[in-house]
Order: sequence, then structure tokens, then C-alpha cells
Amino acid sequence: MNLYEHTIVARQDTTQNQINQLKEKYSKIIEKFDGNIVKTEDWGLMQLSYIIKNNKKGNFIHFKLEGHGKMINELEKNEKIDKNEFNKKVEKKNQLETKGIEVGHIFYFGDKYSKPMNAAVDKDGKKIFVKMGSYGIGVSRLVGALIEANFDEKNEVMKWPVSVSPFECAIICFVSKNDTTSIEMGIKVKNFLEQNNIETVLDDSDENFSGKLKKFNLIGIPFQILIGKNPDKNKVEFKEVGNDSKMISLEEALNFIKSKKIN
Repeated sequence: MNLYEHTIVARQDTTQNQINQLKEKYSKIIEKFDGNIVKTEDWGLMQLSYIIKNNKKGNFIHFKLEGHGKMINELEKNEKIDKNEFNKKVEKKNQLETKGIEVGHIFYFGDKYSKPMNAAVDKDGKKIFVKMGSYGIGVSRLVGALIEANFDEKNEVMKWPVSVSPFECAIICFVSKNDTTSIEMGIKVKNFLEQNNIETVLDDSDENFSGKLKKFNLIGIPFQILIGKNPDKNKVEFKEVGNDSKMISLEEALNFIKSKKIN
């Protein structure tokens, strides 16, 4: 068996009775996985290095254990959340279970900042500048997280949130060598939307229309206006990515996009 040291920090207002219950709970887990408690130490109420959920202090309990990796995994699992306790305190209607994505990562600075600050340590009689780093949100990680959260892999459809999309609406035109009606209509629609502060992109490329639709579903601009071979003068085919298209007036399309920008 391996030797482990495991420390628990309970809230500063935890009673002695609750601490005893906590110890008993851990003892049962350790016994269940054929582990052994070598020593338990109550370190008492101690100052925290930083405030955690408005607590400046915490009750420290330290275990010296013998056991295997599975035992430690189970201890850590139980520390994350007590489901029964959670269900007692939080009503079902106020509970939400969803997928989370980590958007932070580590930035390595090396000695870029430690040298100007003369932050060094002595190692074997030699002055060595400490290596520094930080943990925070990175732009590249955010882009990946947004794609992971908003890409429908089954239908191969991407939908950028309006707040970060490079354009708000894509105008996709049917192109014919002998008829420029749809392109002319597309230009009018683009000008109208841009006059009303809607950022648009117009696709008037000589490409198969269905191919364009598939391409823009992958690009993920949240709204599309589709202009076919014989466009309606009073209505446009409007689509919110991921939903069915519908025939509405251009003013209705404008108001819908604006309402989504506000939300």
C-alpha cells in the first residue's frame, strides 16, 4: 500500500459535532477501499491564504493514510458534492445540470518579470531567477469553447452567438449568368440592413446554391436571407441557423435580428 497525506478544510462555522461526523464519513470510505488511517490530526481553526466563499478561516483536519489510488479517487469524488445535502438545501426547480467547458489555461512567463523585479532564489550558491506564470482566460481557448458549445455535429451546423459572430446576417444569392435579378435584390437587402446597423456579408459567387447553404451552415453566421431564382419583391426567405426558413417582410427580418442583438 502507498502512504498518503490528505487535508480537509471545513467551514469556519463548522461545529465539533459536524467535524466528528466528517471524520466518521471519511473513515468509512477508507475502510471500504481496504485503506488504513495511520494518524488523524485536528489542526483547528486556521487563517486561509485567500478568502473562499466569504470565509477567512477554516477548520483543518489532516489524515495520514495507507491505501491505493481508488481510495483517494473516492475521497476526492465525495469532496466535490454531497448530493443528499445538496438536494435538501436546493429545490429541484432551482437545480440545473449542464455541460461545462474550461476556458482558462496557463500562461508561462519564464523570467520575463522576475528579472526586472530581481525575484531570485539561491540554489547551490547560484542566483536563479524564479519562473513565473498565470492562469486565466485565453482568446484562443474561448474560440474553441464557443465552437464546442454551439456546433451541432449530427447536422453539421454551427451557430455563433450574435455577440461574437463576425457578421450578423448572410445574404445568399442564386447566381445565373443570364439573370442578375437575385444579385440586384441581394445588394438592396444588404444596403437596407447595413443602413440599420446590421453587419452583413453577401455571397454572389458563381457556386451551386445548395453548396452555398451547406457552407454557411458550417461558417455559422446566425441569420441567413436566401434569395432564389425568382425573388419575391415584398418578402424574403429568412432563416435563423438551426431552424426552418420562413417568408417574411424585410422589416420583420430586421426587427427579429435586432431583438436577438438586445438579448
